[in-house]
Amino acid sequence: DYVPTSSDSIALSLGRQTSSFLLGQPPTLSDNLDQFKGNRASLRWTHIFRPNLINTLVAAGHGDWTKGDQQAAFENNKFDAKIGLKLPKIIPGLPHAVIPTIGRMGGWFGPLASTDSTIQLNDTVRYIKGNHSFSFGGEVRRMRQDPQFDYYTRGIFAFYGGFTGSDFGDFLLGTPSVVQYAPPTGQ
Repeated sequence: DYVPTSSDSIALSLGRQTSSFLLGQPPTLSDNLDQFKGNRASLRWTHIFRPNLINTLVAAGHGDWTKGDQQAAFENNKFDAKIGLKLPKIIPGLPHAVIPTIGRMGGWFGPLASTDSTIQLNDTVRYIKGNHSFSFGGEVRRMRQDPQFDYYTRGIFAFYGGFTGSDFGDFLLGTPSVVQYAPPTGQ
């Protein structure tokens, strides 16, 4: 067992962050909302062996969670049920529609979510000799990212007026010029 002495200093730092913010890309048929949550922790131990020999050990970690592009808003307000749509649970949100004279509507991408975490250990020894200071050390870091970016899983329908000569006319007839869809991958 190690008992801290007057030549030791120990510091603990903890942090937590939560934020939600609206994205500015109107008009849409559902909310544009991004959510972020993060946790941080750091422990620093410094030991002075002699006035000219100092050791610092730092252990730190963080975990972040992000949910964006209307997925968070969609899950919170049940928008599809309010307007009578029955969408698969794996692809929440409305398809994306492009009508150049009006703008964009609906969700652009499929679920955009990410979980990131980092754990690190850093050890540094500092030796002071006269006007000179020498530092030696190393760092080990484990980083993990688990993103889910399912592009185009809600589908994109673009109306450019290829059938009626009017993009809005094509929209009213339900005849898009471009249709894109990609099956969800989950990663």
